[in-house]
Amino acid sequence: MTAQTTQPTIKTMDKSVSQKTLAKQPALTPKSKKAAMDANKKSKAAASNPAFHAKDANLPSNMVSPDDVERMAKYGLAVSEKNALGGLIEGSKAPNFKAKDQNGNTIELKELLKEGKVVVVFYRGYWCGICNRALAEFETELKSITDKGAKVIAITTESNESAKNTIEKNDITFSVISDTDGKIARDYRVLYEVSEEYQNKIINYTKSSIQKYNNSDAALLPVPATYIIDQEGNISWHQYSIDYSDRATVEEIVKEL
Repeated sequence: MTAQTTQPTIKTMDKSVSQKTLAKQPALTPKSKKAAMDANKKSKAAASNPAFHAKDANLPSNMVSPDDVERMAKYGLAVSEKNALGGLIEGSKAPNFKAKDQNGNTIELKELLKEGKVVVVFYRGYWCGICNRALAEFETELKSITDKGAKVIAITTESNESAKNTIEKNDITFSVISDTDGKIARDYRVLYEVSEEYQNKIINYTKSSIQKYNNSDAALLPVPATYIIDQEGNISWHQYSIDYSDRATVEEIVKEL
């Protein structure tokens, strides 16, 4: 199951600009109006992203604001060059991936999209109770998604062996991919290095480490984000938050399919 494989600054109008100056601005054509509306939609989506504060979390600590660092620390994110955060917004091209799932089947996004939409769900690991509840809901309500012609693919940084435990615990029948090197998570801008404090919490709570669960030297996890990818290969909807308790529900996903 191993994978082969900034936010825009929102500026307010300068109050010194006169109404006369504004009146001189050329009228927008229908085509330019649509382009402006699309750009505005993307800017609003980026700004409203619950995790937009973490967009520069892969920069040196002296370039990240105290508020950003505090928010990241709360949810176990380290300020690290290994991070690839911020998520992908609606309209973005979904990066293709190709990997083996738990059944040894080759899962390639572009091939799946020939059959219908794909729901990509990232989860942290077997040790995460919130992840297990979310995955169990996906399995229980899977028919409501497949009835819409879509498939569910779960992606995790935990090892094949750990993912097997997750699959058995939640009776999962949809495909699960172990992205142990974090390549897919990085491409989808959901990868982060876990802070030392949070690593210790996991050790105290589970009597094991993220490195052991992931069979890796690095303590890397994905933000538990969800993406709906349309048949043109574009992201049509997403849910992303560094708050790991904030998850997309199946009901929300079905409404967007």
